Amino acid sequence: MICNFKPVLQKLQKHSAESVESAHSSTDYSEYLHVDRPIQNDVLDLLAREQILPRKSLVLLCGSAGDGKSHMLSHFSAQHKELMDGFDKIINDATESDAPSRTACQTLATELEPFDDFHLDNGQNDKFIVAINEGMLSQFLSSKEGSSFSTLAAYVEETGILKTALSNRGYEHESIFHAVSFSDYRPFTLINGESRTQFLDELFSKVFSMDDSNPFFAARRKYCEGCSSKKLCPVCHNYDFLSLPEIQRTVADAIVEVSLAEHYIVTTRSTLNFLYDLIVSPNFDRGSINLSVNKNIALARYIPQTTPYLMYERKWGDSLGSRISRLDVMRMESEGIDELAILLRTSSETVSKLLNVVNDTPYYECLCDLIKPDALYNTGGEGDLKRVLLRFFVRCAHLSCRLEEICPDLVPSPYLKDYVSLLYSYNTDESSSMKPLHKYLRKAIENWNGDYPSGYSRVASYGNVQILQELDTGFRKPDAVGFEKGSELTKFSPNLIAHAYLRNTGSDAVTFVVNYSLYCLLRRMNEGYQPTILEKNLFTDFATSYERLVGLGAKSREVFIAQRDLGKRPRYKIFYDEDFEEYGMEVVD
Repeated sequence: MICNFKPVLQKLQKHSAESVESAHSSTDYSEYLHVDRPIQNDVLDLLAREQILPRKSLVLLCGSAGDGKSHMLSHFSAQHKELMDGFDKIINDATESDAPSRTACQTLATELEPFDDFHLDNGQNDKFIVAINEGMLSQFLSSKEGSSFSTLAAYVEETGILKTALSNRGYEHESIFHAVSFSDYRPFTLINGESRTQFLDELFSKVFSMDDSNPFFAARRKYCEGCSSKKLCPVCHNYDFLSLPEIQRTVADAIVEVSLAEHYIVTTRSTLNFLYDLIVSPNFDRGSINLSVNKNIALARYIPQTTPYLMYERKWGDSLGSRISRLDVMRMESEGIDELAILLRTSSETVSKLLNVVNDTPYYECLCDLIKPDALYNTGGEGDLKRVLLRFFVRCAHLSCRLEEICPDLVPSPYLKDYVSLLYSYNTDESSSMKPLHKYLRKAIENWNGDYPSGYSRVASYGNVQILQELDTGFRKPDAVGFEKGSELTKFSPNLIAHAYLRNTGSDAVTFVVNYSLYCLLRRMNEGYQPTILEKNLFTDFATSYERLVGLGAKSREVFIAQRDLGKRPRYKIFYDEDFEEYGMEVVD
């Protein structure tokens, strides 16, 4: 049996024909799905400035695959035709070769000939726009063909387009070269210490708004309302589930967290593809939907195809979905989940309690029909099915913002809001607001090699004997980022920077770069957690900065001896007496 709704939804997939665009044309679907972004206004402003100037101009739109460069150009061609007509050439995809015998670098060198070192000052007023991936730009400039573009290479190096640091350069009137990096812009903005996901919200609205102008909603109403499989169809139920505002809010927050935790470039294409994956399971087959089969069998087929399951089960590949699966609440340590699992295995009343938590979701009616306590708690046990149900209910409660009703001890992403608040403070140069970060860093520096008394850090260990160094860590004011307090930040540094030094030695400052993942570890360490060897290997940048800092300490002049079996407190101090040029030892009170 064919599902007519599925082909419409497939237009969201990144491999669909609708996702491939030309710089000179766009499809009805791509225009419908268009959402204005802050970068769009910045690019429009740049193009408007460069179009009217009587000189050469090369505008580079840099980024990664699928981030919207081609879509933006096609949208401009449709909506700002006069502006785009002011440019002589628009190169939509600089990764393509124009002939089988030529490489992409050879083709690009030919296309950009007016801007090579030999033609740059030929008196012509060529105006080009090039959409190019950062990897391709780097490859081209380092290639044999790119050697003739040394002026362009110098500009790229000077502006840091290919580096991870945020570029905060303004418009340069005298420059022939101009670049906008899509990597500087994220799927959310910062304002007054909070994240704002207007782009994601509007994109979700394009797919799920209950409006006749929405082709996806129109298809849902046309094909699903009279469908005989609607009562048990996970695709229809998932679409309706994702139409709920609270679900969209939780999904948007998850995308924000992945963007920060893994420095993942969240593109329009990857987001739309992710939405498709949340609606349609790869195992979906309308022909397998059969209400007459055994209820437990139908339930076992249905649950893994629901959004709460699909959102966290994609653990392969490098997609947005695979990364979000790492945020699964089922991976968190929780006594509440353990207790719930025990109750679900032993008590049919627990099922009724869990059903009440999802009573306002599109899954409720179907689950009430499929879940039969007598069948679920028969002598066979159905243990695997109960584990599947547990994952579904906990995840669904989380997405629906009702997790507290069944697992009050489980707090997903407990540090995200604090980190976002610190990000805003750091990017708007509120140095006094960075004190909490300095507190967490100081604690982590002291305890990176073990939990020792405040002010000490372990230098070495010899069985029961611990060699400690006294640390008095201070922090210098970070360099100014330069964004205005009170404004909405459309681009910003995703990392926090701290410059630590040792007050007791007057050492030079050592820079610590703190991303969201490291921040979460710092917060846990502040609460008494000790990092594992695996975690230390993951945060090698922090470990390197730590080693540099403690290396600037006073251990060449004095160290402290502790005995692990006596509580880890320093018992002896060994020091170098400069007056007598000898070492001494004294008991520490």
